[in-house]
Amino acid sequence: MKYKEAKYTLSTSAYANEFRSALKGQSEPCDILGKGTSESGAFYLPESVDNKLRTILKENSLFRSLASVFTRYDGGNITTFTYDDYAQFVPEGESIPLSRPTEDFGSLTVNDHKLAVFYKLPCEFIRDSGFNVEDYIAKRTAKNVTNAENKAFLLGDGGDEPVGLLNGDGGAEIGVTADALTYDGIVDLFFSVKPEYRKKAVWIMNDKTALMLRKLKDEAGFPLWNGNHDTILGKPVIICNEMPDADAGKKCVLFGDMSYYWIIERSPICLKILKELFANYGQIGYLAHEFIDGKLIRSDSVKVLQLEAEE
Repeated sequence: MKYKEAKYTLSTSAYANEFRSALKGQSEPCDILGKGTSESGAFYLPESVDNKLRTILKENSLFRSLASVFTRYDGGNITTFTYDDYAQFVPEGESIPLSRPTEDFGSLTVNDHKLAVFYKLPCEFIRDSGFNVEDYIAKRTAKNVTNAENKAFLLGDGGDEPVGLLNGDGGAEIGVTADALTYDGIVDLFFSVKPEYRKKAVWIMNDKTALMLRKLKDEAGFPLWNGNHDTILGKPVIICNEMPDADAGKKCVLFGDMSYYWIIERSPICLKILKELFANYGQIGYLAHEFIDGKLIRSDSVKVLQLEAEE
């Protein structure tokens, strides 16, 4: 069943109660759970559980907090818009020049990349009256999804996963190539990004790179890093330990406006309950999955510093 057809059912207390019983392995699929079964054969989450999971995702996901997130469950591509027009003064009474405007709209091809997470729990633990199984499922699923998404949005190759920001085809443009991390190299990376993209720009790097940049100073002895606010040249530094180390040939520092990275949710997170498969072990398995895509729609909105490879 499509999500939009099941949405009302997911908001009912009856569906939430039956879903809870199914999580505990205490009931067989019934008519009301059938109305919340996705086209892939998994259960949609009750509205209350889905809201909790989404809140945890938003609070803990690095890229969901920086990127633009869209929901497109009904298939099809997404229309994008870009423009470089400019206004001009025209003397009163004279004709207004109608030069050809820039092409504002384009189409973004959206793919369905399946992200799955599996775990299992002992039945006596699940059925304990003091154990909130819905909360546990929401928190554990969100944690695993967040970790996998962050890695894919950064390093994904566009094959079976989204196109990551560091991917050579479709990712951020190389703003600076350098032999080593230097004060001047970071300044050059800053100015390699257009002013309109620097307004909301952030730096992304891992802990090791951040430590190196904290020690950089200019010729007058002033540090590059503002330790009071954790900023470089007035822009926030975000730590992401999925970023490569500052080694030869690696892309180690990202800078730009991450809102031009679009995350497209192709389906809500769904859950399969695997009761029979692990019954002999006194366990119940849970297989959660979503379909998602991610792309940088303006390649010049984010730039990367790459260290030269060793000869």
